[in-house]
Amino acid sequence: MNQRNLFFRFFLLTILWLQAILGFGQQVKNVPKAFEALSSEPEIILVKNKMRVPLDGGHLQGVQVIDSQGDEKLLISGSSLTQAYLLQVDLTARKADRLIPLMNEPYRHAGGIQVSEPYLVVGIEDNFAKTSSKVCIYNYRDTSLYNAQANITINRMGEMKLQTAGATGLLAMDNDYLMVVGNWDTRNLDFYRIDPKKKEQKMLGSFEVPVD
Repeated sequence: MNQRNLFFRFFLLTILWLQAILGFGQQVKNVPKAFEALSSEPEIILVKNKMRVPLDGGHLQGVQVIDSQGDEKLLISGSSLTQAYLLQVDLTARKADRLIPLMNEPYRHAGGIQVSEPYLVVGIEDNFAKTSSKVCIYNYRDTSLYNAQANITINRMGEMKLQTAGATGLLAMDNDYLMVVGNWDTRNLDFYRIDPKKKEQKMLGSFEVPVD
């Protein structure tokens, strides 16, 4: 196993282990056993949809499970030529039930997402110029997410590919949250401490991922 793959495996296990201890979102009691129990055969879930989803020039990217008034829902992030959005799917009915427009071009690309009760984090980037992004925290327990009104927005701008936000992670701590943002191809990981209620955020540091 090369150094980069070893790092990612260690980082993922560490984050999931911490979330199992401290998180209030999707929790796993024993992360190694959970990985071992994963089947190598995928389960195909067919979803009915009658809504017009803007897929031209884009794709679906991240997916998370939430509990919405006792119903399991999937939130799926997506991109297109003109708009970043979330598609909500009712897992019981296997039906898409809501399209949530987030931002319009140039912030047309919604990347990997993470849920940590009661918040969702998503990075929305200009994937053409590759010089800027907006990392948004939404409360999905009230109207914030469905009205695309972020509780916190972190504006990132810099040299090409450095300040994009293709992947995000969110971990509930005792009084606030730890957030990580991966840039283009996750070459760098930026860590933030955030408090959505107080609308406070502080960058803790940046880590350059080792290359082969």
